[in-house]
Amino acid sequence: MASMSDLEAMLGKVSSNLASTKAAVAEFEAELSGLRAKRSALEQSAAAARKRAEEAPSDETEESGRFASLALEDFDAANAQALREYDVLAVQLKEAKELPEGAALEVQCSSPVETLPLAAEEAAEFASPDASVSMLTFVCVKDGATVYESASLDVEPMAQGRAAEDGSITVVTSVALVPPTEDGAEPEPELSPPLTIEVVTKYYVGTATRKAALMAAYERAGNARQKVVNAMRSLANRGVMEKNGEATARAGGGAAVPSGFLNKGAGEGGKKSVVGKVMGWFKPDGIVFAVAPRVKNFFIFALGVLAMHVYGDELKLPPPI
Repeated sequence: MASMSDLEAMLGKVSSNLASTKAAVAEFEAELSGLRAKRSALEQSAAAARKRAEEAPSDETEESGRFASLALEDFDAANAQALREYDVLAVQLKEAKELPEGAALEVQCSSPVETLPLAAEEAAEFASPDASVSMLTFVCVKDGATVYESASLDVEPMAQGRAAEDGSITVVTSVALVPPTEDGAEPEPELSPPLTIEVVTKYYVGTATRKAALMAAYERAGNARQKVVNAMRSLANRGVMEKNGEATARAGGGAAVPSGFLNKGAGEGGKKSVVGKVMGWFKPDGIVFAVAPRVKNFFIFALGVLAMHVYGDELKLPPPI
């Protein structure tokens, strides 16, 4: 069991982790708010410049409008990924060895369910993929028929790692495509050599995912701190109870009020106390339960005589007329 000093040291570490995580959340929100405010200001400036150019056309107003629009475009180009709310998976062909003449490559995503052409000139982008369940399949199509296909690849490893300056997690993967077979039979390598391609995947993490990850880390840090605090409270309470027990033992031992003291005999020789005797009368086998049925009628009769004696004047019959 950890001592109080160990728990205090642990509390310091988890509290520091909680504070740093909270600071990271605040920094992320401040940075995002700053970018959004700057873009809003540039957008308003561009709209005002265009409006001035429309109301008072001149070289100066047109130049001002173009400058404001270019500033907004440059800002969007530089901060597109930082302001992107949802995740994006971009897949681009790097190299294809021995691609059949007239054939085209495609990439299929399971979540979202979408098929896009795979080329080296432009990346195929899948919006809002679910990295935990998404899978990619590469196929080679010729004359509308699939001539090569790959095994399904998990997207989750492509979404893990350190992001680059553009906010993307880049992974280069070598993929082997083989001719499709019926009933899941394995193709013969000698008769159908595989087609090997290299693809570059870029996973852009959106602001919603980044914030959710930070909040999850903040919640874990808070739970860890609460566990340490609870352990410290439990240890402190246990120490107080032990000290109270030691003080009671030094004062004479045993409980201050022994259990069942009302029914126990008092003093030596087995004599019962007055309280013990009275309590014994009211037991099921005591004198009260034994005598009550026999004296009940006498008790009622005595109450009747007493009532007539006290209230006789009020209970008597009126004199005859």
